[in-house]
Amino acid sequence: WFQELSPGVAAFESDSLADLKRLSNDLDHLAQENEDVIKRATKELKFGEREIINLIESFEKLTIMEDVWTRGGIVREAQTRDILKNWKDVFDFAQSNATKQLVNEQIESVLSSLESKVGQMSTWTKDYKLIYDATHATQRDVKGKIKEPSRDLGLIRWGCALSEGESTELTAILNSLLEDEMDLHVEVMRLATSMEEARAKPDRCMLVCGALWAIRSYSKIVETVSICEKNNADKPFPISLHVIRAAAEAKAEALANRAKRQESVARVLALLSKAAEEERKKILLGVGYVLYQAWKLEMGTEDIWAPLPHNVDEETQDWALTSFRLGEEAFDYFDAMPDRQLERAFAINHCAYVGTITGVESTKTSEYVNKLINLEGNPQLWTARFDDTLGCHFLRNATKMWYSTIPEERVNLSMTFRNDLVDSGMYFEDAIKNDIGDTDVRRHRTRLRALEDEYSQLKKGVGR
Repeated sequence: WFQELSPGVAAFESDSLADLKRLSNDLDHLAQENEDVIKRATKELKFGEREIINLIESFEKLTIMEDVWTRGGIVREAQTRDILKNWKDVFDFAQSNATKQLVNEQIESVLSSLESKVGQMSTWTKDYKLIYDATHATQRDVKGKIKEPSRDLGLIRWGCALSEGESTELTAILNSLLEDEMDLHVEVMRLATSMEEARAKPDRCMLVCGALWAIRSYSKIVETVSICEKNNADKPFPISLHVIRAAAEAKAEALANRAKRQESVARVLALLSKAAEEERKKILLGVGYVLYQAWKLEMGTEDIWAPLPHNVDEETQDWALTSFRLGEEAFDYFDAMPDRQLERAFAINHCAYVGTITGVESTKTSEYVNKLINLEGNPQLWTARFDDTLGCHFLRNATKMWYSTIPEERVNLSMTFRNDLVDSGMYFEDAIKNDIGDTDVRRHRTRLRALEDEYSQLKKGVGR
Protein backbone atom coordinates (compact mmCIF):
# COMPACT_ATOMS: atom_id res chain seq x y z
CA TRP A 1 0.00 0.00 0.00
CA PHE A 2 2.78 2.45 0.87
CA GLN A 3 4.45 1.93 -2.44
CA GLU A 4 1.19 2.80 -4.21
CA LEU A 5 0.47 5.82 -2.01
CA SER A 6 4.03 7.12 -1.98
CA PRO A 7 6.17 5.18 -4.46
CA GLY A 8 9.46 6.83 -3.56
CA VAL A 9 9.42 6.12 0.16
CA ALA A 10 10.43 2.46 0.35
CA ALA A 11 12.31 3.02 3.61
CA PHE A 12 9.10 3.51 5.52
CA GLU A 13 7.33 0.35 4.36
CA SER A 14 4.95 -0.85 7.06
CA ASP A 15 5.21 -4.13 8.94
CA SER A 16 1.43 -4.47 8.59
CA LEU A 17 1.57 -5.66 5.00
CA ALA A 18 3.99 -8.39 6.04
CA ASP A 19 1.56 -9.28 8.85
CA LEU A 20 -1.22 -9.54 6.32
CA LYS A 21 0.86 -11.86 4.17
CA ARG A 22 1.65 -14.00 7.20
CA LEU A 23 -2.07 -14.21 8.01
CA SER A 24 -2.83 -15.40 4.49
CA ASN A 25 -0.10 -18.03 4.73
CA ASP A 26 -1.39 -19.17 8.11
CA LEU A 27 -4.84 -19.68 6.66
CA ASP A 28 -3.40 -21.56 3.69
CA HIS A 29 -1.62 -23.97 6.02
CA LEU A 30 -4.74 -24.63 8.08
CA ALA A 31 -5.93 -27.15 5.50
CA GLN A 32 -3.08 -29.38 6.64
CA GLU A 33 -4.00 -29.29 10.32
CA ASN A 34 -6.51 -31.29 12.34
CA GLU A 35 -9.85 -30.20 13.71
CA ASP A 36 -8.58 -29.12 17.12
CA VAL A 37 -5.95 -26.88 15.56
CA ILE A 38 -8.59 -25.25 13.35
CA LYS A 39 -10.82 -24.52 16.32
CA ARG A 40 -7.95 -22.91 18.16
CA ALA A 41 -6.98 -20.96 15.08
CA THR A 42 -10.41 -19.43 14.66
CA LYS A 43 -10.21 -18.15 18.23
CA GLU A 44 -6.56 -17.17 18.46
CA LEU A 45 -5.29 -16.20 15.02
CA LYS A 46 -4.27 -12.53 14.95
CA PHE A 47 -3.19 -9.91 12.47
CA GLY A 48 -0.12 -8.31 14.03
CA GLU A 49 -1.30 -7.65 17.56
CA ARG A 50 -5.00 -7.56 16.74
CA GLU A 51 -7.69 -10.22 16.51
CA ILE A 52 -9.15 -10.91 13.07
CA ILE A 53 -12.59 -9.61 14.03
CA ASN A 54 -11.18 -6.24 15.10
CA LEU A 55 -9.17 -6.03 11.89
CA ILE A 56 -12.29 -6.56 9.78
CA GLU A 57 -14.12 -3.88 11.74
CA SER A 58 -11.21 -1.57 11.02
CA PHE A 59 -11.48 -2.39 7.35
CA GLU A 60 -15.14 -1.44 7.38
CA LYS A 61 -14.45 1.90 9.06
CA LEU A 62 -11.36 2.67 6.93
CA THR A 63 -9.39 3.27 10.13
CA ILE A 64 -6.76 0.87 8.86
CA MET A 65 -4.94 3.81 7.27
CA GLU A 66 -4.38 5.36 10.65
CA ASP A 67 -3.43 2.00 12.17
CA VAL A 68 -0.92 1.22 9.47
CA TRP A 69 0.77 4.56 9.55
CA THR A 70 0.89 5.05 13.29
CA ARG A 71 1.51 1.46 14.41
CA GLY A 72 3.52 0.40 11.39
CA GLY A 73 6.53 2.51 12.35
CA ILE A 74 6.36 5.56 10.11
CA VAL A 75 5.73 8.19 12.75
CA ARG A 76 7.86 6.32 15.26
CA GLU A 77 10.83 6.37 12.94
CA ALA A 78 10.43 10.04 12.02
CA GLN A 79 13.19 11.71 14.04
CA THR A 80 13.06 15.27 12.75
CA ARG A 81 10.53 18.00 12.05
CA ASP A 82 11.50 17.97 8.40
CA ILE A 83 10.53 14.33 8.00
CA LEU A 84 7.27 14.94 9.85
CA LYS A 85 6.55 17.94 7.66
CA ASN A 86 7.17 15.88 4.52
CA TRP A 87 4.81 13.20 5.74
CA LYS A 88 2.08 15.77 6.44
CA ASP A 89 1.68 16.07 2.68
CA VAL A 90 1.29 12.34 2.46
CA PHE A 91 -1.43 12.39 5.13
CA ASP A 92 -3.20 15.15 3.24
CA PHE A 93 -3.04 13.02 0.10
CA ALA A 94 -4.41 10.04 2.01
CA GLN A 95 -7.50 12.03 2.95
CA SER A 96 -8.43 12.63 -0.67
CA ASN A 97 -11.30 10.69 -2.29
CA ALA A 98 -8.93 9.12 -4.81
CA THR A 99 -6.84 7.61 -2.04
CA LYS A 100 -9.90 6.38 -0.13
CA GLN A 101 -11.08 4.64 -3.29
CA LEU A 102 -7.68 3.01 -3.73
CA VAL A 103 -7.63 1.87 -0.13
CA ASN A 104 -11.19 0.60 -0.45
CA GLU A 105 -10.19 -1.54 -3.39
CA GLN A 106 -7.21 -2.91 -1.48
CA ILE A 107 -9.38 -3.70 1.54
CA GLU A 108 -12.04 -5.40 -0.55
CA SER A 109 -9.37 -7.57 -2.12
CA VAL A 110 -7.98 -8.53 1.28
CA LEU A 111 -11.44 -9.23 2.69
CA SER A 112 -12.33 -11.38 -0.30
CA SER A 113 -9.15 -13.39 0.18
CA LEU A 114 -9.79 -13.79 3.90
CA GLU A 115 -13.39 -14.84 3.36
CA SER A 116 -12.29 -17.41 0.78
CA LYS A 117 -9.64 -18.84 3.09
CA VAL A 118 -11.96 -19.01 6.08
CA GLY A 119 -14.63 -20.64 3.88
CA GLN A 120 -12.15 -23.28 2.78
CA MET A 121 -11.18 -23.83 6.39
CA SER A 122 -14.82 -24.35 7.37
CA THR A 123 -15.42 -26.77 4.48
CA TRP A 124 -12.26 -28.71 5.30
CA THR A 125 -13.34 -29.05 8.94
CA LYS A 126 -16.72 -30.46 7.90
CA ASP A 127 -15.06 -32.85 5.44
CA TYR A 128 -12.64 -34.02 8.12
CA LYS A 129 -15.41 -34.77 10.64
CA LEU A 130 -17.59 -36.58 8.10
CA ILE A 131 -14.72 -38.73 6.80
CA TYR A 132 -13.51 -39.53 10.31
CA ASP A 133 -16.97 -40.59 11.53
CA ALA A 134 -17.73 -42.62 8.38
CA THR A 135 -14.36 -44.38 8.48
CA HIS A 136 -14.66 -45.16 12.17
CA ALA A 137 -18.10 -46.72 11.56
CA THR A 138 -16.95 -48.70 8.51
CA GLN A 139 -13.89 -50.15 10.25
CA ARG A 140 -16.10 -52.41 12.37
CA ASP A 141 -17.33 -54.26 9.29
CA VAL A 142 -14.12 -54.45 7.28
CA LYS A 143 -12.43 -57.84 7.24
CA GLY A 144 -10.62 -57.92 3.90
CA LYS A 145 -7.88 -55.84 2.38
CA ILE A 146 -8.16 -53.82 -0.81
CA LYS A 147 -5.73 -54.95 -3.47
CA GLU A 148 -7.32 -53.70 -6.68
CA PRO A 149 -9.87 -50.87 -6.29
CA SER A 150 -11.57 -51.35 -9.66
CA ARG A 151 -12.39 -54.92 -8.63
CA ASP A 152 -12.68 -54.75 -4.84
CA LEU A 153 -14.75 -51.54 -4.78
CA GLY A 154 -16.60 -52.35 -8.00
CA LEU A 155 -15.43 -49.10 -9.60
CA ILE A 156 -15.31 -50.93 -12.92
CA ARG A 157 -19.12 -50.66 -12.96
CA TRP A 158 -19.05 -46.88 -13.33
CA GLY A 159 -16.97 -46.93 -16.49
CA CYS A 160 -13.98 -45.19 -14.92
CA ALA A 161 -10.42 -46.16 -15.70
CA LEU A 162 -7.97 -45.40 -12.91
CA SER A 163 -4.35 -45.11 -13.98
CA GLU A 164 -1.84 -47.41 -12.32
CA GLY A 165 -0.66 -44.51 -10.18
CA GLU A 166 -4.20 -43.59 -9.13
CA SER A 167 -5.02 -47.20 -8.34
CA THR A 168 -1.91 -47.48 -6.16
CA GLU A 169 -2.72 -44.19 -4.44
CA LEU A 170 -6.32 -45.16 -3.69
CA THR A 171 -5.28 -48.60 -2.44
CA ALA A 172 -2.77 -47.03 -0.03
CA ILE A 173 -5.28 -44.46 1.25
CA LEU A 174 -8.01 -47.00 1.93
CA ASN A 175 -5.88 -49.70 3.48
CA SER A 176 -4.43 -47.09 5.84
CA LEU A 177 -7.89 -45.75 6.66
CA LEU A 178 -9.55 -49.09 7.22
CA GLU A 179 -6.95 -50.87 9.33
CA ASP A 180 -8.09 -51.39 12.92
CA GLU A 181 -4.85 -50.62 14.76
CA MET A 182 -4.01 -47.06 13.80
CA ASP A 183 -4.52 -43.40 14.48
CA LEU A 184 -6.96 -42.25 11.83
CA HIS A 185 -6.17 -38.56 11.99
CA VAL A 186 -3.29 -38.40 9.51
CA GLU A 187 -5.00 -40.32 6.71
CA VAL A 188 -8.33 -38.60 7.30
CA MET A 189 -6.56 -35.24 7.06
CA ARG A 190 -5.04 -36.25 3.73
CA LEU A 191 -8.35 -37.35 2.30
CA ALA A 192 -10.10 -34.22 3.58
CA THR A 193 -7.45 -32.10 1.89
CA SER A 194 -7.99 -34.05 -1.36
CA MET A 195 -11.68 -33.14 -1.29
CA GLU A 196 -10.97 -29.58 -2.39
CA GLU A 197 -9.06 -30.83 -5.43
CA ALA A 198 -11.84 -33.31 -6.20
CA ARG A 199 -14.35 -30.47 -6.38
CA ALA A 200 -12.25 -28.81 -9.06
CA LYS A 201 -10.77 -31.65 -11.13
CA PRO A 202 -12.94 -34.47 -12.56
CA ASP A 203 -10.05 -36.95 -12.72
CA ARG A 204 -9.36 -36.47 -9.02
CA CYS A 205 -13.09 -36.52 -8.29
CA MET A 206 -13.45 -40.17 -9.29
CA LEU A 207 -10.52 -41.21 -7.10
CA VAL A 208 -12.00 -39.44 -4.08
CA CYS A 209 -15.46 -40.88 -4.86
CA GLY A 210 -13.89 -44.33 -4.79
CA ALA A 211 -12.61 -43.65 -1.28
CA LEU A 212 -15.96 -42.24 -0.18
CA TRP A 213 -17.76 -45.30 -1.59
CA ALA A 214 -15.53 -47.57 0.47
CA ILE A 215 -16.44 -45.75 3.69
CA ARG A 216 -20.14 -45.65 2.67
CA SER A 217 -20.28 -41.88 2.52
CA TYR A 218 -22.75 -41.84 -0.34
CA SER A 219 -24.28 -38.42 0.29
CA LYS A 220 -20.83 -36.87 0.13
CA ILE A 221 -20.29 -38.46 -3.29
CA VAL A 222 -23.47 -36.81 -4.57
CA GLU A 223 -22.40 -33.43 -3.19
CA THR A 224 -18.81 -33.66 -4.44
CA VAL A 225 -19.72 -34.69 -7.98
CA SER A 226 -22.36 -31.97 -8.21
CA ILE A 227 -19.89 -29.27 -7.16
CA CYS A 228 -17.26 -30.62 -9.53
CA GLU A 229 -19.76 -30.54 -12.38
CA LYS A 230 -20.67 -26.94 -11.56
CA ASN A 231 -17.00 -25.94 -11.41
CA ASN A 232 -16.44 -27.50 -14.85
CA ALA A 233 -19.63 -26.28 -16.50
CA ASP A 234 -17.71 -25.04 -19.54
CA LYS A 235 -16.14 -28.46 -20.23
CA PRO A 236 -17.40 -31.95 -21.12
CA PHE A 237 -18.08 -33.79 -17.87
CA PRO A 238 -17.13 -37.49 -17.54
CA ILE A 239 -20.15 -39.75 -17.92
CA SER A 240 -18.78 -42.11 -15.26
CA LEU A 241 -19.22 -39.38 -12.63
CA HIS A 242 -22.86 -38.96 -13.61
CA VAL A 243 -23.39 -42.69 -13.09
CA ILE A 244 -21.62 -43.01 -9.75
CA ARG A 245 -23.59 -40.00 -8.51
CA ALA A 246 -26.86 -41.68 -9.48
CA ALA A 247 -25.75 -44.91 -7.78
CA ALA A 248 -24.75 -42.98 -4.65
CA GLU A 249 -28.12 -41.23 -4.59
CA ALA A 250 -29.82 -44.60 -4.46
CA LYS A 251 -27.48 -45.94 -1.76
CA ALA A 252 -27.92 -42.76 0.27
CA GLU A 253 -31.70 -43.30 0.07
CA ALA A 254 -32.05 -39.87 -1.55
CA LEU A 255 -34.62 -41.45 -3.88
CA ALA A 256 -37.18 -41.36 -1.11
CA ASN A 257 -40.29 -41.63 -3.24
CA ARG A 258 -41.44 -43.11 -6.52
CA ALA A 259 -41.23 -39.83 -8.43
CA LYS A 260 -37.55 -39.43 -7.53
CA ARG A 261 -36.84 -43.03 -8.52
CA GLN A 262 -38.56 -42.53 -11.85
CA GLU A 263 -36.55 -39.36 -12.40
CA SER A 264 -33.28 -41.13 -11.58
CA VAL A 265 -34.07 -44.05 -13.88
CA ALA A 266 -35.02 -41.70 -16.72
CA ARG A 267 -31.82 -39.70 -16.23
CA VAL A 268 -29.43 -42.64 -16.43
CA LEU A 269 -31.28 -44.20 -19.35
CA ALA A 270 -30.97 -40.85 -21.16
CA LEU A 271 -27.23 -40.88 -20.46
CA LEU A 272 -27.05 -44.33 -21.98
CA SER A 273 -28.96 -43.38 -25.11
CA LYS A 274 -26.84 -40.29 -25.77
CA ALA A 275 -23.43 -41.81 -25.03
CA ALA A 276 -20.95 -42.68 -27.75
CA GLU A 277 -20.73 -46.43 -28.41
CA GLU A 278 -17.55 -47.12 -26.41
CA GLU A 279 -18.67 -44.99 -23.46
CA ARG A 280 -22.08 -46.63 -23.57
CA LYS A 281 -20.54 -50.08 -23.13
CA LYS A 282 -18.53 -48.87 -20.16
CA ILE A 283 -21.58 -47.68 -18.20
CA LEU A 284 -24.01 -50.52 -18.98
CA LEU A 285 -23.40 -52.15 -15.60
CA GLY A 286 -23.56 -48.84 -13.75
CA VAL A 287 -26.91 -47.94 -15.28
CA GLY A 288 -28.13 -51.48 -14.59
CA TYR A 289 -27.03 -51.05 -10.97
CA VAL A 290 -29.09 -47.85 -10.61
CA LEU A 291 -32.18 -49.55 -12.05
CA TYR A 292 -31.78 -52.48 -9.66
CA GLN A 293 -31.44 -50.11 -6.70
CA ALA A 294 -34.59 -48.26 -7.82
CA TRP A 295 -36.42 -51.63 -7.91
CA LYS A 296 -35.09 -52.52 -4.49
CA LEU A 297 -36.19 -49.19 -2.97
CA GLU A 298 -39.62 -49.55 -4.55
CA MET A 299 -40.00 -52.97 -2.91
CA GLY A 300 -39.55 -51.33 0.47
CA THR A 301 -39.97 -53.70 3.41
CA GLU A 302 -41.49 -56.52 1.38
CA ASP A 303 -39.81 -59.87 1.98
CA ILE A 304 -37.95 -60.38 -1.30
CA TRP A 305 -37.21 -63.95 -0.24
CA ALA A 306 -40.90 -64.83 -0.26
CA PRO A 307 -42.40 -66.68 -3.26
CA LEU A 308 -42.21 -64.92 -6.59
CA PRO A 309 -43.67 -63.06 -8.34
CA HIS A 310 -43.77 -60.18 -5.89
CA ASN A 311 -46.76 -57.91 -5.58
CA VAL A 312 -45.19 -55.25 -7.76
CA ASP A 313 -46.43 -53.08 -10.62
CA GLU A 314 -45.32 -53.47 -14.21
CA GLU A 315 -43.08 -50.40 -14.33
CA THR A 316 -41.12 -51.43 -11.25
CA GLN A 317 -40.63 -54.97 -12.50
CA ASP A 318 -39.53 -53.53 -15.83
CA TRP A 319 -36.69 -51.77 -13.99
CA ALA A 320 -35.50 -55.19 -12.82
CA LEU A 321 -35.84 -56.73 -16.27
CA THR A 322 -34.05 -53.82 -17.97
CA SER A 323 -31.29 -54.02 -15.37
CA PHE A 324 -30.81 -57.71 -16.15
CA ARG A 325 -30.76 -57.08 -19.90
CA LEU A 326 -28.18 -54.32 -19.59
CA GLY A 327 -25.98 -56.85 -17.78
CA GLU A 328 -26.55 -59.31 -20.63
CA GLU A 329 -25.53 -56.69 -23.18
CA ALA A 330 -22.38 -55.95 -21.20
CA PHE A 331 -21.55 -59.65 -21.05
CA ASP A 332 -22.02 -60.11 -24.80
CA TYR A 333 -19.74 -57.15 -25.47
CA PHE A 334 -16.92 -58.03 -23.06
CA ASP A 335 -17.08 -61.80 -23.60
CA ALA A 336 -15.29 -61.40 -26.91
CA MET A 337 -12.54 -59.19 -25.45
CA PRO A 338 -9.71 -61.08 -23.71
CA ASP A 339 -8.32 -57.86 -22.22
CA ARG A 340 -11.65 -56.93 -20.56
CA GLN A 341 -12.20 -60.00 -18.41
CA LEU A 342 -12.84 -58.05 -15.24
CA GLU A 343 -15.76 -56.26 -16.90
CA ARG A 344 -16.96 -59.66 -18.18
CA ALA A 345 -16.82 -61.09 -14.65
CA PHE A 346 -18.84 -58.19 -13.26
CA ALA A 347 -21.40 -58.59 -16.04
CA ILE A 348 -21.81 -62.27 -15.10
CA ASN A 349 -22.20 -61.37 -11.44
CA HIS A 350 -24.69 -58.60 -12.24
CA CYS A 351 -26.99 -60.94 -14.13
CA ALA A 352 -26.65 -63.73 -11.55
CA TYR A 353 -27.41 -61.37 -8.67
CA VAL A 354 -30.20 -59.29 -10.23
CA GLY A 355 -31.89 -62.41 -11.60
CA THR A 356 -31.64 -64.18 -8.25
CA ILE A 357 -33.02 -61.31 -6.16
CA THR A 358 -35.70 -59.99 -8.52
CA GLY A 359 -36.80 -63.30 -10.02
CA VAL A 360 -36.58 -62.16 -13.66
CA GLU A 361 -35.24 -64.46 -16.40
CA SER A 362 -34.90 -67.52 -14.14
CA THR A 363 -33.47 -69.85 -16.80
CA LYS A 364 -30.84 -67.36 -17.93
CA THR A 365 -30.08 -66.54 -14.31
CA SER A 366 -29.13 -70.17 -13.65
CA GLU A 367 -26.76 -70.05 -16.61
CA TYR A 368 -25.05 -66.95 -15.25
CA VAL A 369 -24.78 -68.53 -11.81
CA ASN A 370 -22.92 -71.46 -13.39
CA LYS A 371 -20.63 -69.04 -15.24
CA LEU A 372 -19.91 -67.30 -11.94
CA ILE A 373 -19.09 -70.58 -10.20
CA ASN A 374 -16.61 -71.27 -13.00
CA LEU A 375 -14.74 -68.06 -12.05
CA GLU A 376 -14.00 -69.34 -8.54
CA GLY A 377 -10.32 -69.77 -7.90
CA ASN A 378 -9.31 -66.89 -10.19
CA PRO A 379 -7.76 -64.34 -7.78
CA GLN A 380 -7.45 -61.67 -10.48
CA LEU A 381 -11.22 -61.63 -10.94
CA TRP A 382 -12.81 -62.94 -7.75
CA THR A 383 -14.16 -60.58 -5.12
CA ALA A 384 -16.25 -60.87 -1.96
CA ARG A 385 -19.37 -59.59 -3.73
CA PHE A 386 -19.28 -62.72 -5.96
CA ASP A 387 -19.36 -64.91 -2.84
CA ASP A 388 -22.38 -62.94 -1.68
CA THR A 389 -24.14 -63.53 -5.01
CA LEU A 390 -23.68 -67.29 -4.78
CA GLY A 391 -24.79 -67.23 -1.15
CA CYS A 392 -27.99 -65.49 -2.27
CA HIS A 393 -28.48 -68.05 -5.04
CA PHE A 394 -28.45 -71.01 -2.66
CA LEU A 395 -30.56 -69.15 -0.11
CA ARG A 396 -33.12 -68.43 -2.83
CA ASN A 397 -33.22 -72.13 -3.76
CA ALA A 398 -33.79 -73.07 -0.13
CA THR A 399 -36.54 -70.50 0.41
CA LYS A 400 -38.32 -71.64 -2.74
CA MET A 401 -38.47 -75.17 -1.36
CA TRP A 402 -39.50 -73.91 2.07
CA TYR A 403 -42.40 -71.80 0.84
CA SER A 404 -43.58 -74.36 -1.71
CA THR A 405 -43.92 -77.05 0.97
CA ILE A 406 -46.90 -77.14 3.30
CA PRO A 407 -45.86 -76.34 6.90
CA GLU A 408 -46.51 -79.81 8.31
CA GLU A 409 -44.27 -81.37 5.63
CA ARG A 410 -41.33 -78.95 5.97
CA VAL A 411 -39.60 -81.12 8.55
CA ASN A 412 -39.16 -83.73 5.82
CA LEU A 413 -37.52 -81.42 3.30
CA SER A 414 -34.90 -83.17 1.20
CA MET A 415 -31.16 -83.24 1.55
CA THR A 416 -31.04 -80.69 -1.30
CA PHE A 417 -32.70 -78.14 0.98
CA ARG A 418 -30.19 -78.77 3.75
CA ASN A 419 -27.27 -78.66 1.32
CA ASP A 420 -28.47 -75.32 -0.04
CA LEU A 421 -28.50 -73.93 3.50
CA VAL A 422 -24.96 -75.18 4.06
CA ASP A 423 -23.68 -73.84 0.74
CA SER A 424 -25.36 -70.50 1.31
CA GLY A 425 -23.77 -70.20 4.74
CA MET A 426 -20.35 -71.11 3.35
CA TYR A 427 -20.46 -68.42 0.67
CA PHE A 428 -21.76 -65.76 3.06
CA GLU A 429 -18.98 -66.54 5.51
CA ASP A 430 -16.38 -66.21 2.74
CA ALA A 431 -17.96 -62.94 1.65
CA ILE A 432 -17.79 -61.52 5.17
CA LYS A 433 -14.25 -62.80 5.72
CA ASN A 434 -13.02 -60.83 2.70
CA ASP A 435 -15.55 -58.01 2.87
CA ILE A 436 -14.66 -54.32 2.97
CA GLY A 437 -17.90 -53.13 4.54
CA ASP A 438 -20.82 -54.26 2.35
CA THR A 439 -23.78 -54.21 4.75
CA ASP A 440 -25.99 -56.21 2.34
CA VAL A 441 -23.89 -59.32 2.99
CA ARG A 442 -24.74 -59.25 6.68
CA ARG A 443 -28.43 -58.73 5.96
CA HIS A 444 -28.40 -61.71 3.63
CA ARG A 445 -26.72 -63.89 6.24
CA THR A 446 -29.27 -62.74 8.84
CA ARG A 447 -32.06 -63.93 6.55
CA LEU A 448 -30.29 -67.29 6.17
CA ARG A 449 -29.96 -67.67 9.93
CA ALA A 450 -33.64 -66.88 10.40
CA LEU A 451 -34.55 -69.70 8.00
CA GLU A 452 -32.06 -72.07 9.68
CA ASP A 453 -33.53 -71.25 13.11
CA GLU A 454 -37.09 -71.81 11.87
CA TYR A 455 -36.12 -75.18 10.42
CA SER A 456 -34.20 -76.15 13.57
CA GLN A 457 -37.12 -75.26 15.83
CA LEU A 458 -39.43 -77.30 13.62
CA LYS A 459 -37.18 -80.38 13.90
CA LYS A 460 -36.91 -79.95 17.65
CA GLY A 461 -40.70 -79.84 17.95
CA VAL A 462 -41.02 -83.09 16.03
CA GLY A 463 -38.33 -84.70 18.20
CA ARG A 464 -40.30 -83.94 21.34
